[in-house]
Formats: sequence, C-alpha cells, structure tokens
Amino acid sequence: MEEDASASQPTASAEKLPFSPAQLLASIVECSDIAIVTKSLDGLIATWNSGAERLYGYRAEEVLGKSVDFLIPSGQPDELPSIMGRLQRGELIEHYETVRVRKDGGLIDISLTVSPIKSGDGTVIGASTIACDIAERRRIEAEHERLLQLAREQNQRLQAQNEELQAQAEEIQAQQEELRAQNEQLLAQTAELSHANTALLVSERRAEALAGELERERDILQAIMENTSAHLCYLDRQLNFVRVNSTYAAGSGHSAAELIGRNHFELFPNAENQAIFERVRETGEAIQYLAKPFEFSDQPWRGVTYWDWTLTPIKGVDGQVEGLVLSLVDVTEDVRARMRIEELAEEARRRADELDSVFAAMSDVVVVYDAGGTVVRANPAALAAYGLNSVNISREAIGEKLVIRYPDGQPAPLDDLPVARALRGEMVTNRRFIFRDASGHDVTVDASASPLMADGQIRGAVAVWRDVTEREQLLARVQLERQRMEEMIHLIAHDVRQPLTVARGHAQFMQRSLMRGDLERARVSAETIEVSARRLEVMIRDMVDSARLEVGQLQLERQPLDMEAFVRDSLMRLSVALDVSRVRIEVVSPVSAYADPNRLERVLGNLISNAIKYCEPGGEIVVRIQERGHKAMVSVSDQGPGIGPEDLPHLFERGYRAAGEHKSEGLGLGLYIARLLVEAHGGRIWCESEEGKGSSFCFSLPSQ
Repeated sequence: MEEDASASQPTASAEKLPFSPAQLLASIVECSDIAIVTKSLDGLIATWNSGAERLYGYRAEEVLGKSVDFLIPSGQPDELPSIMGRLQRGELIEHYETVRVRKDGGLIDISLTVSPIKSGDGTVIGASTIACDIAERRRIEAEHERLLQLAREQNQRLQAQNEELQAQAEEIQAQQEELRAQNEQLLAQTAELSHANTALLVSERRAEALAGELERERDILQAIMENTSAHLCYLDRQLNFVRVNSTYAAGSGHSAAELIGRNHFELFPNAENQAIFERVRETGEAIQYLAKPFEFSDQPWRGVTYWDWTLTPIKGVDGQVEGLVLSLVDVTEDVRARMRIEELAEEARRRADELDSVFAAMSDVVVVYDAGGTVVRANPAALAAYGLNSVNISREAIGEKLVIRYPDGQPAPLDDLPVARALRGEMVTNRRFIFRDASGHDVTVDASASPLMADGQIRGAVAVWRDVTEREQLLARVQLERQRMEEMIHLIAHDVRQPLTVARGHAQFMQRSLMRGDLERARVSAETIEVSARRLEVMIRDMVDSARLEVGQLQLERQPLDMEAFVRDSLMRLSVALDVSRVRIEVVSPVSAYADPNRLERVLGNLISNAIKYCEPGGEIVVRIQERGHKAMVSVSDQGPGIGPEDLPHLFERGYRAAGEHKSEGLGLGLYIARLLVEAHGGRIWCESEEGKGSSFCFSLPSQ
C-alpha cells in the first residue's frame, strides 16, 4: 500500500504508545475476517493473514513465497498479468468480482480490492489485495430476484390481495438497494481495515434481515394460496407439480402428496390443454379461458365440468420461463344452472306460445284486466264482440259501448259484473247475462271471472264470456245424445287419462332429474311429454272436428279434383308421418270429383293409417281409383286379419272399436269423422271385409 507523509511521521499520540503504528496495523490485518494478501510485482505472496487462510483453505506457511496464480482458475490465464499491469501503472482496482480456487478444489466468488504498494520514492514495488467472499450475497441476490419475479407474476393473478404483498416487495427492494449501497460503501472503505470490518458486520446483519424478509414473503404467498377460493398450482418447466394449494388438491380428486412431483398430463391427459400449456411455456405469454369444459378421465362420474382458468408463465432472471402458475375457478354449477335456466326458459317460451295459440283460437270471449280495471289483453273473439281494435280500454268505457242486462231484462250495473267482483277478490262462475254485441245482436252468455293474485295482492282479473245463445236450441238434441255422450265421456276419460298420467309422471321425473343435473333423463322425459301432448292434440282435434261436423259448422271449400293426382300428392305429404312405401296406387279408370282436398286428405290418411296398422308385416296396401255409377270411388285394401260381420255395421259409429282390436291411442273417432266428412260431401263410406282375407274401406263421391 502507498505510504503517505502522515503515515511515515509519528504523531504525538503515537509516541506515547508502547507499540508502533506498523505493529498495530499488522495486528489488525492478522485478526481481520477479511482475506488480506500482499505480493510482489512478479506475483509472489509476501503476507497471508488468517482471513486468507479461512477463505482459501491454505495456511500461511504453505503459500508464502509462492506465485499467487495457483488461486486463479485455469480458464482465466490473462487475469493476473492484467491486474499486475494496471498496478504497475499505479491504478487502484476496486470491487473487482472474480472466481478463485480453494485448497479443496472448490470455486468461490469473491470481490477484490487491489492497491499498489509504493516505495518512499513512489515506485510500485508490490500489491495489497483485500478479498471478500460474495457467494452468499450472490445467492441471496439471485434468490431475491427469483422471488421478486414470482411475486410480480403472482400479483397479476391475485390483484385483490396485491396491495399488502406489493408494499412488502417494495420494502424488500428498498432494503436490497440499501444493502447494495452499504456494500459499495464497504468496498470503498476497504483501505481502512477497521471501517471495512464494521461494514462487513453490517452487511451480514442486512443479509440476515433480507433472508428473513424473503422467508416471510414465502409465508405470505403460502397464506394467500391457502386462503383463496381459487384452485392454484405451480408447475415446473417440465409441467410437473411443484406446489398446490388445498383447494386445488380437493378439486382434482387427489391429495397434495399424490400430485407433487407428478406430471400434470400424466394425471389429467388432455391433448388440447397440453398444447396450450406448452405454448405458454414457449412464448412466455399468459392465457385465460372462461367456462372451459373438461372431463376427468379417471373420474367419469363427474361428467363435463367447467372452469375459468388463467395460465401465467414465471420467468427467471434470464427472461426464460422457469414454470407456470395455473389458477382455476370451478364454475360447473353456474354453467349447469345457466343451461338449465335456458332450457326452462325455452320451455316456458314454447308453452307461452302454445298458450297464445290456444288463447287466440278460443271462441269464448276472454279478457284480462289490470288492477285498475283496464283491459290489458283480449282474444280475437273478445275484440270482435266488443268492437275493439286494440286493448288498453277501461271496463267503464266497455260498459258504455255494450248494453248489459240480467236474463229478466233488468240493466246490470257495472259493479255487479263478474270482473268488478273479481277485482274485489271474489270468484264468480257461470253468471248469465244478455248483452248487445258490436254487431247489434243480443247474445246470451255465461260469464265467469277470477282475480289474479300475486304476493297476496290482487293484480288484476280474467273474465270469460261464453256464448250460450244456441244452447236452448240444442237442448232437445242434447237429450237424445246424452246416453251416447256419457259413453263417449267414459271413453274420453279413460283414453285421455293415460297420456295425461304419463305426461304428469314424466314432468315430475324431469323436475327431479333437473335438480340432480341428469340432463339426459330430463331430455327423455321431455320427449315423452311431447309425445303425450301430440296424442292429446289429436284427441282434442278429433273431438272438436266431430262436434263441428255433428252440428254442421264445418265449412267445405270444394274444387275440381283429379283423383289420381290427388291421391299421389296426398301420399307424398303423408309420407312425413306414415310409412307409405308399401302403398300401391291402381287406377281402374280416371275420374274427377268436386270436393274439399284438405278434408278429403284426412279421410284418405285415416284409411291408409288403419291399413298400415292392421296389415301383416310386408303386406301390400292398394289404393284403387275408379268411376262407378257416375261416382268417383276410392278404396283402400289391406291384407290384414279382416273384420267380423258383427262389427261391420258399427265401424263408423262414434267411439266404436271392433272386438279384438289393438289398443288405440285415440278416442275411436277416426272412422266416425271420416264418415261425417264423406257424407258432408254428399257421398257414402263403407267397409268390405272377410275374416282372414283382409279388408277394403271404400268411399264414393259425386263425380265432376
């Protein structure tokens, strides 16, 4: 080291000491924990203190007089000449970080401060080297940098808990900067050994504090992982599990011990997800999905599950991806609930459409009022009867348009009308009134009304007015038909009950299936309900059409029909619902008729449907067209079991089923309606059959 004037001249204080400054300095050097070595310009070691012995592992007597190059790794041959050249030029080398070889062959990271030693005339005669072991500091700094990177990535995923962790990260960073500043101060003051020793002790304490902070940071991260509802795991670059929180373990169906060290896609194979993980690992770009479906191959009973997930890369100090953080949120129940709601909403819309259709098709006057008595909805029959073009009219205004009386002719006040009483909370059924409709005719009606309740409050009312003007005229006929009607009602009650029972049972089963999330069984139940509804629809249509035909209310729209073309076109349309591949058309003679094609197609479809039902498998069905006695005649012949002579006279009666007939899904009205339709055209229908030889159902119409 260079000696200045003050160092060469003893001070007044030094003269009083029992030892010289050189002795004091030698004692301090020997006791210092820092490795201090002096050497000549040719690299021969002159002094070697105890700090050097601890750092390099060599005792002083082993190295004194030897060249210092045995401490330099073989891969750094130019380092010593470079350092000695700079010293000869009088340079001071500070904080030079390099690698040295210990006696045991191990490499150590050190920071060197090398000072030239000058003679009294300023000539450089040697060098003084102060070496500090910086391996621990580098390890701490590297670990600190890695954990800071992990913290930053985690902060992006756990933003809700970011503030506390960010504050701690900033505090740690500030401490690191303070540590670096202190280290620089330490290296700057290494010329004064006592100050260097003090600075080193401070650095060690700071390093211990930093290690404690890093440990606390790990604890905080662990606490965050364990106290979040998200499923969190950390995977290494090979996609092996390194860490999982308890939520992830529980959601995966495995324990944490079963997961750690295992490859993610060996446990949960999925080619699509594996490609995503590998892409994030290679590109370093995070990715996010919402409600992504996933099936556990080892847990098939869980079915399709749905997850919101984020995959975030964790990068090292070199910018390379070291691992991946996967955050999952199980949204399976939310998705399934949303799917069930959508299905139920669709069903509700469908039923609302059906209700609208029924509402519009009703011949009865149906009116819905709000709580204030204003009409908010009315079916076409009501609008026509009241002479209205739209709703939103008060019942008082309707009362002014209509003259309403009791059956004895006395005026009926508005407050006694069924809707007024319903708005007061009463249920009114079948009260008879006479009112003059928009066309000026007096109409006798049976009126009913019911309040519409919600949350215990009257929210409105619905009123139904049924025209019974013709009822008295029909009483005589009703009396004659009563016995037959009772028989028909018995048949209807019996046949309608079955699809209703099936529909009700499957509706309850579907509700339970939806509550369990069993969509497949719910779908089967919905299809069964739909089939039952179609059966009911056919029954209702048959009942309505038979009633209209009986009272002569069914209108025919006749036109000239080429019977061959009509039959072929009808078969094409019927092929949607019936297997007509076995049906053959035979034209004996071309003929035309004057008939309603829609009504006549229903007759033909009924006869062909019966023939298909009772024909032997593979048997042929023949539709024969011919002119007979100036009439157009059509027959449908099958190869079925035939019909007994005792049944033939009754086949076309309402509700009649032949003995031994298969259980029908209808009300026994098909042939009865066919007879009424043919007779409405001025024609005739009959059956020719012999047991064991099949049957021919024939009808004739006036020819064109």
